[in-house]
Amino acid sequence: MNCIRYEDLRPLDRQFGAFIMRHSSMPGDAVLRVLASLASRVPDRGDVCLDLQTVAGREILAGDEHVTMPELPELLSILSRSGVVSEGDGNLPLVRGRGSLLYLHRYWTAESGLAGNILKRCRTPQVSFDEDALKDGLDRLFDEEGMQRTAARHALLRRFSVIAGGPGTGKTSTVVKILALLAGEDGMGGGRIAMAAPTGKAALRLSGSVRMQKAALDCTEAARRAIPDEASTLHRLLQAIPGTGRFRHGPLNPLPFDTVVVDEASMVALPLMHAFVSALSPSCRLILLGDPDQLASVEAGAVLGDICAAAALPGTPLYGSVTVLERNYRFEGGSSISDLARSVNGGRVEEALGLLAAGRDRGVVLRPPFSRWSELDRVPEELAAAIIEGYRPFLEAGNPSAALLAFDRFRLLGAISDAPGLSGVRGLNMAAEIVLRRQGLIDPSSLFYHGRPVMVRENDYAMRLFNGDTGIVFNDPGAGPMVWFSAPDGSMRPVPPERLPKHETAYAVTIHKSQGSEFDAVLMVLPPEDSPMLSRELLYTAITRARRSVEIRADPETFSAAIRQRRIRVSGLKDALLNP
Repeated sequence: MNCIRYEDLRPLDRQFGAFIMRHSSMPGDAVLRVLASLASRVPDRGDVCLDLQTVAGREILAGDEHVTMPELPELLSILSRSGVVSEGDGNLPLVRGRGSLLYLHRYWTAESGLAGNILKRCRTPQVSFDEDALKDGLDRLFDEEGMQRTAARHALLRRFSVIAGGPGTGKTSTVVKILALLAGEDGMGGGRIAMAAPTGKAALRLSGSVRMQKAALDCTEAARRAIPDEASTLHRLLQAIPGTGRFRHGPLNPLPFDTVVVDEASMVALPLMHAFVSALSPSCRLILLGDPDQLASVEAGAVLGDICAAAALPGTPLYGSVTVLERNYRFEGGSSISDLARSVNGGRVEEALGLLAAGRDRGVVLRPPFSRWSELDRVPEELAAAIIEGYRPFLEAGNPSAALLAFDRFRLLGAISDAPGLSGVRGLNMAAEIVLRRQGLIDPSSLFYHGRPVMVRENDYAMRLFNGDTGIVFNDPGAGPMVWFSAPDGSMRPVPPERLPKHETAYAVTIHKSQGSEFDAVLMVLPPEDSPMLSRELLYTAITRARRSVEIRADPETFSAAIRQRRIRVSGLKDALLNP
């Protein structure tokens, strides 16, 4: 009999298991207690629910618990007799979903609510346009019969659509043309338009890209003005109520928009996506943009990936709602970065290694990992050189705006925050400070020294700062050090250090936290041994952050193992969309 170890159960998970046992009709059942504890634990790992098939008939070591699980039919029987598990038709704390899935009630509510909302939008009759006006508008803005034009047509005619594709495939340029048609004089009035993204950084990038794209559009000035210049974060658009986890906008107080675009949708976790779509009026047109092959959200769910998978089969409710853009305009003449990303995404290990071996002069390279580095005064020379070259420009910038712009040209990326030595983000940040101090580029004798880059780690609605926002400390001769952030409208905003929410130094960040950002050059550092954290999606996400060059520091064996390892999150959303 196989044994599964769950050594990372939190006190919260154990307390929930004990709570379930106390309130069940079988208060001494250790199987029920452990199942409840595991159902509490898995969302923190990214899964929406616990698949009972993964534990049925196995020994479970959960901390000091050692329980032999019965086979699946008996597990289902225990749950049905427990008095604390519903099938989604009550307010009990646990829900048995389809098949062998066990949910916490809040995740069942979010998943079933999101699926129902999307299906309702897909079943809504198509928006009626004058066919000649629609064709004329598409002819004017799209040069060829391609997937971008197809995506635009689908988005114009439907209440729900997805434009999927990797970086450089034209998702933003396509949606700007869609908005121009909706805002123009072609009889397609899109009404009030809003744009949003999951993080401040992603909203800032979307705002800048839209401003640039719409300036070059063949449209009326009135249409150009109707396309928003500024994207918001989802939390700001929903008007989060500080300290409650709730939002001012919801089903009873819907958002006042007729068309909403959400960029970087792969980063949106299940509970937030459910809250967001629930706050849209039934007549609102929702357009999601994103890359389903990237890492899924930090929190539970793989919403965009599940939606795209559910739309792939003809005859299913979502078929035709998702358009995948594959032509890469950024690397039209061919690029080792895009070739490497495709190889990794396709799981082609030998092809990826071959590209890296041949790509030293073409912007992609695999080099041996840095030493374990435990002595603070001995940063490897190659790493020191990369840090100086990558970060000198922003540290020598004359103002916060120029500094933030230069800072985004290079980034150190790590897979794991607390991995030992230089294989973890914490060690890379320490190394960066040591090297830059020796060069006289920083003076880290105080916490908020001039030039220190910081990343916000939690949402602070009062300060309008959100998880993932990046700022730089700049000394103000009159006010002392201030942390400067870019606002979605392109302006700069100073924040006193004492008003910052939880934050961390950000010369190096985890690959997960780099989502929604792009850099000219990326130096990716992987741990020396294979790790459950490494996956194909992680590598693909890191590689596609780069515009010009990617250097990977890893053993070939570790890199290859990561390509072979796919991380599939447990969820019932795809099935709920396929089989309502």
